[in-house]
Amino acid sequence: MKKLFLILLITYSFADLKIKTENDELILKAGKSCFSVNDSKESHIYESFDSGLINGNISIDTIKTINKIENMGFEFFSTTMLVGLFMSSNAKNTGNAPLDSQFVQTVSFIMFSGLAILAGGIGYLTKIKEEHKVIYDNCKNESSCTNWIILDQSKELTQTQ
Repeated sequence: MKKLFLILLITYSFADLKIKTENDELILKAGKSCFSVNDSKESHIYESFDSGLINGNISIDTIKTINKIENMGFEFFSTTMLVGLFMSSNAKNTGNAPLDSQFVQTVSFIMFSGLAILAGGIGYLTKIKEEHKVIYDNCKNESSCTNWIILDQSKELTQTQ
Protein backbone atom coordinates (compact mmCIF):
# COMPACT_ATOMS: atom_id res chain seq x y z
CA MET A 1 0.00 0.00 0.00
CA LYS A 2 2.84 2.42 0.82
CA LYS A 3 4.51 1.71 -2.53
CA LEU A 4 1.25 2.43 -4.38
CA PHE A 5 0.83 5.71 -2.51
CA LEU A 6 4.44 6.69 -3.32
CA ILE A 7 3.96 5.89 -7.02
CA LEU A 8 0.75 7.94 -7.14
CA LEU A 9 2.44 10.85 -5.32
CA ILE A 10 5.41 10.88 -7.71
CA THR A 11 3.13 10.61 -10.77
CA TYR A 12 0.89 13.39 -9.46
CA SER A 13 3.67 15.78 -8.52
CA PHE A 14 5.57 15.39 -11.80
CA ALA A 15 2.56 15.48 -14.13
CA ASP A 16 2.17 18.00 -16.94
CA LEU A 17 0.25 21.22 -16.35
CA LYS A 18 -2.31 22.76 -18.70
CA ILE A 19 -3.00 26.47 -18.22
CA LYS A 20 -6.20 27.42 -20.00
CA THR A 21 -7.86 30.83 -20.36
CA GLU A 22 -10.76 31.02 -22.84
CA ASN A 23 -9.20 30.01 -26.21
CA ASP A 24 -5.61 30.38 -24.99
CA GLU A 25 -3.95 27.16 -23.83
CA LEU A 26 -0.43 26.42 -22.61
CA ILE A 27 0.95 23.02 -21.63
CA LEU A 28 4.06 22.78 -19.45
CA LYS A 29 5.75 19.38 -19.62
CA ALA A 30 7.38 18.15 -16.42
CA GLY A 31 11.16 18.36 -16.60
CA LYS A 32 11.12 19.74 -20.16
CA SER A 33 9.26 23.05 -20.43
CA CYS A 34 11.09 26.28 -19.70
CA PHE A 35 9.09 29.34 -18.63
CA SER A 36 9.33 32.76 -17.00
CA VAL A 37 6.76 34.60 -14.92
CA ASN A 38 5.56 38.19 -15.46
CA ASP A 39 8.44 40.42 -16.62
CA SER A 40 11.16 38.40 -14.90
CA LYS A 41 14.28 37.52 -16.87
CA GLU A 42 14.76 34.44 -14.66
CA SER A 43 13.65 31.26 -16.36
CA HIS A 44 12.47 28.07 -14.67
CA ILE A 45 12.00 24.48 -15.78
CA TYR A 46 8.56 23.19 -14.86
CA GLU A 47 8.73 20.32 -12.37
CA SER A 48 5.55 20.18 -10.30
CA PHE A 49 2.28 21.85 -9.37
CA ASP A 50 0.80 21.45 -5.90
CA SER A 51 -1.48 23.58 -3.70
CA GLY A 52 -1.38 26.57 -6.05
CA LEU A 53 2.42 26.57 -6.26
CA ILE A 54 4.49 25.89 -9.36
CA ASN A 55 7.75 24.09 -8.50
CA GLY A 56 6.88 24.55 -4.83
CA ASN A 57 7.73 28.27 -4.72
CA ILE A 58 5.89 30.26 -7.43
CA SER A 59 2.37 31.16 -6.28
CA ILE A 60 -0.20 31.23 -9.07
CA ASP A 61 -1.84 34.21 -7.34
CA THR A 62 1.17 36.41 -8.22
CA ILE A 63 1.24 35.48 -11.92
CA LYS A 64 -0.11 37.99 -14.44
CA THR A 65 1.63 36.55 -17.49
CA ILE A 66 3.52 33.33 -18.06
CA ASN A 67 6.00 33.05 -20.93
CA LYS A 68 6.88 29.68 -22.39
CA ILE A 69 10.46 29.76 -23.68
CA GLU A 70 11.51 27.45 -26.47
CA ASN A 71 14.67 27.13 -28.48
CA MET A 72 15.01 25.70 -31.94
CA GLY A 73 18.31 23.84 -31.45
CA PHE A 74 17.11 20.32 -32.13
CA GLU A 75 14.94 21.39 -35.08
CA PHE A 76 17.80 23.32 -36.72
CA PHE A 77 20.25 20.46 -36.10
CA SER A 78 17.98 17.69 -37.38
CA THR A 79 16.85 19.61 -40.47
CA THR A 80 20.41 20.52 -41.44
CA MET A 81 21.60 16.98 -40.78
CA LEU A 82 18.85 15.48 -42.98
CA VAL A 83 19.63 17.89 -45.81
CA GLY A 84 23.34 17.12 -45.35
CA LEU A 85 22.76 13.37 -45.48
CA PHE A 86 20.73 13.75 -48.66
CA MET A 87 23.31 16.04 -50.27
CA SER A 88 26.30 13.90 -49.26
CA SER A 89 24.66 10.70 -50.51
CA ASN A 90 24.12 12.36 -53.90
CA ALA A 91 27.59 13.95 -54.07
CA LYS A 92 29.61 12.68 -57.01
CA ASN A 93 32.84 13.64 -58.70
CA THR A 94 31.64 15.22 -61.93
CA GLY A 95 34.91 16.59 -63.17
CA ASN A 96 38.12 14.97 -64.33
CA ALA A 97 39.72 15.36 -60.89
CA PRO A 98 41.45 12.23 -59.50
CA LEU A 99 38.97 11.97 -56.58
CA ASP A 100 36.73 8.97 -56.23
CA SER A 101 33.04 9.26 -55.33
CA GLN A 102 33.49 7.67 -51.89
CA PHE A 103 36.01 10.36 -50.88
CA VAL A 104 33.73 13.15 -52.13
CA GLN A 105 30.78 11.68 -50.17
CA THR A 106 32.88 11.38 -46.99
CA VAL A 107 34.14 14.96 -47.20
CA SER A 108 30.62 16.17 -47.95
CA PHE A 109 29.25 14.26 -44.94
CA ILE A 110 31.90 15.73 -42.62
CA MET A 111 31.23 19.23 -43.94
CA PHE A 112 27.45 18.95 -43.47
CA SER A 113 27.87 17.38 -40.00
CA GLY A 114 29.85 20.42 -38.90
CA LEU A 115 27.25 22.70 -40.45
CA ALA A 116 24.47 20.81 -38.61
CA ILE A 117 26.28 21.24 -35.27
CA LEU A 118 26.69 24.96 -35.98
CA ALA A 119 23.00 25.30 -36.94
CA GLY A 120 22.00 23.44 -33.75
CA GLY A 121 24.09 25.83 -31.66
CA ILE A 122 22.50 28.85 -33.33
CA GLY A 123 19.05 27.34 -32.82
CA TYR A 124 19.82 26.66 -29.16
CA LEU A 125 20.77 30.30 -28.64
CA THR A 126 17.63 31.50 -30.44
CA LYS A 127 14.92 31.79 -27.78
CA ILE A 128 11.26 32.08 -28.73
CA LYS A 129 8.92 33.46 -26.04
CA GLU A 130 5.21 32.76 -26.17
CA GLU A 131 3.26 34.98 -23.76
CA HIS A 132 0.04 33.84 -22.07
CA LYS A 133 -2.09 36.11 -19.86
CA VAL A 134 -3.49 34.81 -16.59
CA ILE A 135 -6.95 36.14 -15.62
CA TYR A 136 -8.42 35.97 -12.10
CA ASP A 137 -10.27 39.26 -11.66
CA ASN A 138 -13.26 40.52 -13.65
CA CYS A 139 -13.99 37.14 -15.18
CA LYS A 140 -17.08 37.37 -17.38
CA ASN A 141 -17.90 33.71 -16.91
CA GLU A 142 -16.29 30.47 -15.76
CA SER A 143 -14.45 29.86 -19.03
CA SER A 144 -12.84 33.32 -19.14
CA CYS A 145 -10.94 32.73 -15.87
CA THR A 146 -7.64 30.87 -15.95
CA ASN A 147 -7.85 27.19 -15.07
CA TRP A 148 -4.84 25.19 -13.87
CA ILE A 149 -5.30 21.57 -14.94
CA ILE A 150 -2.96 18.74 -14.00
CA LEU A 151 -2.56 16.23 -16.82
CA ASP A 152 -1.51 12.63 -16.51
CA GLN A 153 -0.99 10.82 -19.82
CA SER A 154 -3.36 13.25 -21.64
CA LYS A 155 -6.12 12.83 -19.02
CA GLU A 156 -7.24 15.69 -16.83
CA LEU A 157 -6.74 14.74 -13.18
CA THR A 158 -7.35 17.89 -11.20
CA GLN A 159 -8.55 21.36 -11.93
CA THR A 160 -7.66 24.33 -9.74
CA GLN A 161 -8.63 27.98 -9.95
